[in-house]
Amino acid sequence: MKAAGVSAYCARRSHFSHSVLVSVGVSVLGVTGLHFVNPGIKINGKYYRETLLKEELLQPSRHV
Repeated sequence: MKAAGVSAYCARRSHFSHSVLVSVGVSVLGVTGLHFVNPGIKINGKYYRETLLKEELLQPSRHV
């Protein structure tokens, strides 16, 4: 019986995203949920402070 190569078991799926950007807050008090950043969004200091920190990561941590 001939052994099949690894490629016989792997399927390439070109319809999936090549990358996903996820942000999560982690501290001694707990963790926040996962926050997926929309494709094409430019992550700079302003976006990080005003969107991720203020709206997504710090708000849930205040309820712990």
